[in-house]
Amino acid sequence: MKKQHKTLLNKAILSAALSMVVGTASSQALAQQLVRVNEVYQQNSTVNYRVTGNLRASASSTLSASDSAKVAEILVTEGDFVEKGQVMAKLDSRRFQANVAKQQSRVAQLKAIAEQRKFEMNNWQADFDAFNVSQKQQAVSAQKLRTTRAELNRAQAAYQAAIHEYKAGRSELDLLQIKLQDSTIRAPYDAIVIEKVADVGEWVVPGQALIKVDAKNQLQAWLEVPERFASAVSNNTTQNITLVVNDHSLFSSKVKPVFQIDKRSGSFYMVAELADTPNDLMPGMTLTGWLPLGDKKAHLYVHKNAIIRNHNGILIYKVVDSVADDKDVTKTAEAVAIKELFFKGSYVAIEAQGQLKPGDKVVIEGNQRLLPVKPVTVIESLSLRHNDSLL
Repeated sequence: MKKQHKTLLNKAILSAALSMVVGTASSQALAQQLVRVNEVYQQNSTVNYRVTGNLRASASSTLSASDSAKVAEILVTEGDFVEKGQVMAKLDSRRFQANVAKQQSRVAQLKAIAEQRKFEMNNWQADFDAFNVSQKQQAVSAQKLRTTRAELNRAQAAYQAAIHEYKAGRSELDLLQIKLQDSTIRAPYDAIVIEKVADVGEWVVPGQALIKVDAKNQLQAWLEVPERFASAVSNNTTQNITLVVNDHSLFSSKVKPVFQIDKRSGSFYMVAELADTPNDLMPGMTLTGWLPLGDKKAHLYVHKNAIIRNHNGILIYKVVDSVADDKDVTKTAEAVAIKELFFKGSYVAIEAQGQLKPGDKVVIEGNQRLLPVKPVTVIESLSLRHNDSLL
């Protein structure tokens, strides 16, 4: 019995020891941070200069009344998206409708008068033709012919005057119909409502604002460029620029300078057209642009996800092989201080004081809570460059 008890005790001690060993191994495995890495690479590229600016809508309009009227309906409110041609507001159109109806009657009357004058002119033309033949046969006196010619000329003038009166009436009718159409305020393009200025029941006068809109998903980047770059910009006819707004990297190949120096800031603007912008970008947001100027030279590039900013400055983690006393090779993360030079899409040109070289592996995922000289396990090693996307 004592022997059996001793055997069970030995098994328990062994099991506890094994549990401790397994637990220690598991803790060591969990202590290694799982990371993805990408190669540092070198490429000849133009130096990019950092400039700042903001986003603006490519089109911004204040919709106003074209005539005096009372606001009958406001069909939108701030933040609404509207399509081109969509009805946004209506003015009281009863006076416009009455004026149109009145003018339509006037135009009909003028048309009838013109037709009457035409009939009279044709009648005198027939008499003149007949008297002209008769006068050649001495059947009608010359005085009668002259009198008929005078009446014909008068009838022709009266007909021309009636035609001009009719055309003037038609033009006036067209104007009144335009005023009637303008009493319905429509969206000039796909837009977002920024401000509703007038309310139902208000009396508005010509030119008074009703609604303010900005073009939907059509943004421009306005960049403030120091005047010392004016010569370089004017000599560079093929401007391409990389922009950073919040977490978005944008690229524009449609960039043009506005050569008007602001006396207060000593700078001018460059306008970059943006296409297919993310929905969370809006006018007024600040941005950083990287303007390429000068000659090409070699630069080291890393993916933007490799860069960490903390109280120690701007860092990236380079994965290196470390050899322990037992000669086991482990991978550890080594912090490297860098200086950002400029962006190129999702990649950043850097300066690392000789601590990085092409082919070095830097952590692009799993580096947010990484500590220096911490063991890491590389789960994926990539070799992405400018034209590649990080999935």
